[in-house]
Amino acid sequence: MLIFFLRQIYEDGIFQADPHQGNFIVMKDGKTAIVDFGRIGFLQKQERIFITKILYGFLTKDYKQVAELHKQAGYVPENVDLF
Repeated sequence: MLIFFLRQIYEDGIFQADPHQGNFIVMKDGKTAIVDFGRIGFLQKQERIFITKILYGFLTKDYKQVAELHKQAGYVPENVDLF
């Protein structure tokens, strides 16, 4: 599932915002398909860069950086005090 999630973001530039087993199926040829497009979005290159940096922050346990990146990306309003 993780590989499929990362492939969506980095190869296709999309995300499925409701990723549970009922929204994906494995086809006869082994490829995975999305079956629920109710919550799907498209990611531009800059958004993919932020997602990469945020994931790296989680992996390195730099949660302060993760919070700052959310703000820089516009996911958190500017007037919110992070700390």
